Amino acid sequence: MKNSGFTIIEVMVSLVVILLIVAGTTGVMTYQGRLGAYQVKAGNAQQAVETALALIRNDLMQAGGFNGIWWDASNQRLFIKYNGFLNFEALSAPPGNCQQVRGIACPALDCADNRCGIAWQIVASDGSFTMDRFPKYIGYDVTTGGATFIGALNVSGTDCKTLLGASLLRSVTETTGKTKIGLPCESYVQELKFVPENSFTNGSFAAPAIVYQVQSGKLLRNGEEILGGDISIGKLSKTDYAKYMTLVLEYVWTPPSTLLFQPVSSSQEISVGMLQGTLLRMGG
Repeated sequence: MKNSGFTIIEVMVSLVVILLIVAGTTGVMTYQGRLGAYQVKAGNAQQAVETALALIRNDLMQAGGFNGIWWDASNQRLFIKYNGFLNFEALSAPPGNCQQVRGIACPALDCADNRCGIAWQIVASDGSFTMDRFPKYIGYDVTTGGATFIGALNVSGTDCKTLLGASLLRSVTETTGKTKIGLPCESYVQELKFVPENSFTNGSFAAPAIVYQVQSGKLLRNGEEILGGDISIGKLSKTDYAKYMTLVLEYVWTPPSTLLFQPVSSSQEISVGMLQGTLLRMGG
């Protein structure tokens, strides 16, 4: 009479089968977990790129027109005229103007010196320009970073439309000996002197600018990284059309696990059109 039970070989075979099933199940669960992490990271990367492009688009929409944009293709730099201060600016005279909203149109009291509009200031003989009534909370230290702008645009003083060029700023300083009128709003403003790296032509007009740049695989806004890390920027390009312009950002996203998932190359585009001299979003 034979004893019932399993032989050692049968037990070993069963253990191998069980181990294979467990290993397979574990592998599937691990892959699903990593796939979930991949999808989350991919979504975050997509959102980061869209946020950066939305920031560029919003800056473009405040540029005041195409003469407020300069594209430096060789260095992949985009200069956008900074108009964020306009609601806080006022003429030096009469004194009450520091309590009024300042527009971009040529003011009646100052057309002789500001024929290109308040957003542009005349360039002095040393190639610099100054802006009055600038809000004190605006960061302007271009040496140590944290500046609201690090560049400047230059337009012709004869037609106020022809862009002569753009330049990074060497320095921005608060001028000394500024005469205070004594009104309460005077304590919240300052006069700033802007010195471009490349001196602008005496008698032309200039304005501070926000600068976007691709550098070492990163997208920078005024020297601060807004895209980088697992998102490597390959190229930023600009194309002009009759009534609109497009910007294309090419990038490569590296997933958290390169053993299972390969890096993804992609690009996103935004379009901005011009209606009656004002930049408007067209989509993207």
